[in-house]
Amino acid sequence: MAPSANFLESAATSASDRSGTTPSWRLWTVLAPIVICALLWILAVSRQGTFTERADGKGFAVDVAMFVTAAQLTGEGRDPYDQNTLYRAERAWLDRQDLAINRHGAMVRVGYPPVFFWAFEPLARLPFQVLAYEWRLAMYLLAGLGVFACLRYLGWRRRLAPCLIFLLMPPVILGTGNTGNLILAAFGCSLALARRHPAAAGALLSLAW
Repeated sequence: MAPSANFLESAATSASDRSGTTPSWRLWTVLAPIVICALLWILAVSRQGTFTERADGKGFAVDVAMFVTAAQLTGEGRDPYDQNTLYRAERAWLDRQDLAINRHGAMVRVGYPPVFFWAFEPLARLPFQVLAYEWRLAMYLLAGLGVFACLRYLGWRRRLAPCLIFLLMPPVILGTGNTGNLILAAFGCSLALARRHPAAAGALLSLAW
């Protein structure tokens, strides 16, 4: 068990031993500012239309649009890493669905390995609106899984509250378009499985890499 985890767990245990249970006012003293801050962030961002905007190639689904187009190009044997080819293909594909695209063509580019786009090909057949929201939800849940697995590896016995606090943070709520949460989940689960299932942990770690 990591030294930091030992210290935090021993502190929590000693406090619990002294009082029997953790006083509720202490818990809310810690949680209330975090929850209030998270709610204010969500309110501020929602007023800009982030949660009501349509999924397209310039809003929160901009990454998904690039992934889908790159997967289509990969399946056709074309080069998804050619920025002009990717942009033209994405613009034509989104135009057919009456969806907007990022007008800054230089920002429409991908850098993931071909195996990622090969794995993405079945998802690319779904309607874009459905895929965009399902991808965002999946990445959000994977973020929680990754943190939960990391806490388990560190030996934390109370893992639910830290996970909920983490999931309330604006960067986690808003940053669900890219693959960062997938990498976090793979990394966290590889740590949690390392002792008993090293082969599976290595496979997940290679996915994170």
